[in-house]
Amino acid sequence: MNVVTYEPEYTRPDLPVPLSPTRGLPKLVRRYLLGLHGPSFASAYRITVAWAAAGCAVAVVSLLLPSPWQQAVVACSALLGLYVVVRALALVALERRQHVFESEWMAAQSEVLRGHAFDVLRFTVQDLSGSTGVRRVYDLTRPADVRDLRHRQDHERASRQFSRATVEFTYVAGGGTLVVADVRRELPEVIFLEG
Repeated sequence: MNVVTYEPEYTRPDLPVPLSPTRGLPKLVRRYLLGLHGPSFASAYRITVAWAAAGCAVAVVSLLLPSPWQQAVVACSALLGLYVVVRALALVALERRQHVFESEWMAAQSEVLRGHAFDVLRFTVQDLSGSTGVRRVYDLTRPADVRDLRHRQDHERASRQFSRATVEFTYVAGGGTLVVADVRRELPEVIFLEG
């Protein structure tokens, strides 16, 4: 699969993941049959359910109509049902393709991002298991904090109880503007590289 990353001068950590590149029939299906302009598959599934409900409503209405109109309305209901089935199958296929593309895109974009400097301002971990949501800030320049953080990460991977990590950092945006941003992930998802 061809993975195109953002240009280095536009690279920043909060870039959205684009739709997987397609050509020909899959591109036409995605754009015109599904109306997808971004990787918003949850919304597309909700729309599919709405189309299915509309097809059912048309079928129910056909029962109330006299004979000459009933056949035409039943045909419309059947066409809506066929559209829903084709739409659902296309969504599943394109969503699978998108998941493969996203993992490859993230790996490629991560390589581009590794070539840039990001100053970490704060690394915070919030416990999600309790009702209090206790937060702890780790200083990544202190070996003891890093050791505690790595131990906590290993423990969470083993226990399957996750905390949310928030990394606040700076980067230079277009025009030389210094920007502060943050990224949130579950702690076991974070990959630490020794510097």
